[in-house]
Amino acid sequence: MMDERIDTHGQHRGSVYVAVLGTVTLIVIVVLAGMTVVRIQRRAAHGNNDSAAARNHAHAAVDLGAQLIRQDPFWRTNYTNGDWITNQAVGQGKLSVNVIDPVDGDLSNSYDDPVVITGTGVQGEARVITSIQMEVTRGLPSLEVAMLSGHNLMVDSSTINGDQRICANNDIDAKNGAHVYGDAEAVHHVKGGTYHGIALANQPERMLPDVDTVMDYYLANGTNISHASLYSPFDGLLTNPGFEVDTDPWFATNGPATLTRVIDMKNSGVASLLVSDRGSKHAGPAYDITSLIENGSTYDISFYTRAHGNDNIDSVKAQVEITYLPEDSSVPEVISKGMSPQQAEPNQWTELTGQDTYAWTGTLQSAVLRICTTSGTGAFYVDDVRFTPASVSADDERYLRQTLLSPQHNPFGTGETNNEGIYIIDCGGKDIIIEDCRIVGTLVLINPGGQSVVQGSVCWEPARNNYPALLTSKDLTIATSSAGLSEADINVNLNPPGSSGTPYPYPLGTANGDMQDAYPSRIRGLVYSREKLKFENAPIIAGTVLTNGDIELRDAVLTLNYKVVHLHDPPPGFEPEAEGR
Repeated sequence: MMDERIDTHGQHRGSVYVAVLGTVTLIVIVVLAGMTVVRIQRRAAHGNNDSAAARNHAHAAVDLGAQLIRQDPFWRTNYTNGDWITNQAVGQGKLSVNVIDPVDGDLSNSYDDPVVITGTGVQGEARVITSIQMEVTRGLPSLEVAMLSGHNLMVDSSTINGDQRICANNDIDAKNGAHVYGDAEAVHHVKGGTYHGIALANQPERMLPDVDTVMDYYLANGTNISHASLYSPFDGLLTNPGFEVDTDPWFATNGPATLTRVIDMKNSGVASLLVSDRGSKHAGPAYDITSLIENGSTYDISFYTRAHGNDNIDSVKAQVEITYLPEDSSVPEVISKGMSPQQAEPNQWTELTGQDTYAWTGTLQSAVLRICTTSGTGAFYVDDVRFTPASVSADDERYLRQTLLSPQHNPFGTGETNNEGIYIIDCGGKDIIIEDCRIVGTLVLINPGGQSVVQGSVCWEPARNNYPALLTSKDLTIATSSAGLSEADINVNLNPPGSSGTPYPYPLGTANGDMQDAYPSRIRGLVYSREKLKFENAPIIAGTVLTNGDIELRDAVLTLNYKVVHLHDPPPGFEPEAEGR
């Protein structure tokens, strides 16, 4: 609703008095009259320009009032009912801002009352007044702050660098040389440490979302990723085991062969490797594992394969070829061991598995894992190659690492994607480790194990600007590094073009086909836990952190960059009607 009034003072009149002499001609009278008209027109134009400028100032004043409301989570208490800005100079004029609660004249006693913003613009003798009534949408009071613990917030041998208030619905306890930069607020006590802002004790409790319903929308609209489909422990021994982005660092060995990443045939994820144009039965894909293998250790090898079209090939196998220099010799020796050959079928994926112990006496020179056939040169596919220490149980933790997860790209399970970027992982009490990856979406962790952690360098943002980045139903540790995430370091393209295209920044940034980009290591968005959150290392959170349980920092340097978007555009589960305790 808008109302506008224009008050322009000063009416301009012009008169010309001409003493007509007998020697003055009519031409002189016409010239003088013309000059007078010009002066009148100039004055009128000047008045019109002032009116237009005053109108612009008034509209700018209203916009300024709305902007002050959007930027300050505490505007209802930081400002009084009435004049907020008076006669602020702008160009050659002035503007004023007046904000009132039309319901009861008190801004601070209700989060639901609308406000009337009145802007006044003045220039010259022109004065314009315009008003709007604004319905102020906001989320829970817990979204006014950068961090809120539903119980205790402990800062142990740690530093918090924040640009907005941190809060606890019980106590804040900073100890062992802890520093808190920014205001701190607690329902009971703010204790210990060094506080470089205002410390407020005995404050009202801030309402948190209802623990029983906060995840409902995301569980109903998310895409499930099986915990078992994530990378198993030490899958990182082989970077790019599923050929999800390209073929690196795999290479052809033992004769000519063409290695091609294909998306029309895969066992899981979005791609697999086609091995074609083979010059011999020994030719195939290989991976240098010299820096990965340990002397005397036993490893499991597994991969999926199938024949290409009607190509007739015999059995496929994987071998590890070790070259070492014996202690008492200058002549290198070679050990070649691997799994028993198994038949590759043309119409289905077959899993091949094997286990062996690799030991040598002397100095290791090279170790290569290679896949080939027992005879023939036909083409075949390879996917999901695993080289894993045999001591690792299949029931141990799973990794989401060195990969991209986004609305366009899901390398796990069937590869089903989600337009809103909502992915649900039911961990069933088992651990999940999230590290060295780029996530564009909302990740919902159900029942993660007690050692679950987000670590390494992680570039994470929601696919929808106001959505949470991370929701967890159980305890979780966030121990990310402030060091950037480098594609070259992990040998993965994290902003690929094409069908998997996920530009950076999302969604209007750039995509490319190289692996030369670097990304900031941070979690941008809302982070929520039903239970406890722990922080270690040097995490950067650009958003809001909320828990219904405790928050604990140990030997951490935590940076909090508050984002007001969640307060004014609350995501599902965090609206005012969703409040619990």
